[in-house]
Amino acid sequence: ISYKVRWCSVEQFNINSFDSLYGFVAGILAGNYDIKEIFIDGILKICGYDFNMLGELLNKIDKLTGEDTEVVFTISADNSELPENVTKFIK
Repeated sequence: ISYKVRWCSVEQFNINSFDSLYGFVAGILAGNYDIKEIFIDGILKICGYDFNMLGELLNKIDKLTGEDTEVVFTISADNSELPENVTKFIK
């Protein structure tokens, strides 16, 4: 792993909902304009298994980041369980 990687635990910041995760990501990006990629592992464990809320979060983050920053999530669910507002972001 590159020395440029910054790791943080969402538990340290009491992140436990889609809204608080959005605020956390927005705050990171507001404080550091040169971020190119954010990797979030286990989003469903962090925020819960409301797939519609997940889709709303993905849309909000997509609007927030633009073309210069990529946010990558791991989602431990079968694609057939996910609504279209989530699957449109799967690469």
